[in-house]
Amino acid sequence: MSRRLALRALLLEDQPDDGWSTRALERAAGVERRGLHNVLRGALAWGLIELNDHGRWQVAEHEPSIADPLRKLLVVVELAPELDLPADLPPQR
Repeated sequence: MSRRLALRALLLEDQPDDGWSTRALERAAGVERRGLHNVLRGALAWGLIELNDHGRWQVAEHEPSIADPLRKLLVVVELAPELDLPADLPPQR
């Protein structure tokens, strides 16, 4: 859940003017200090985020092609409890 909440903060919420501190992202994700270390490394490797001149995280200026599908997935996951989906969906082929 912490990965989803961190990505939600980064990709769906308004970004602070000076970027996100690591601690602010940890709070948004509901984790302890250093709880997002691997999540942030992964988002950085994917090109979703970058460190700004103040050492804070921000959405990358040139987002990778994966950013938009991730946003859509995050929205669907948030809406899922409200959707009347069958419990046993058939496997995708």
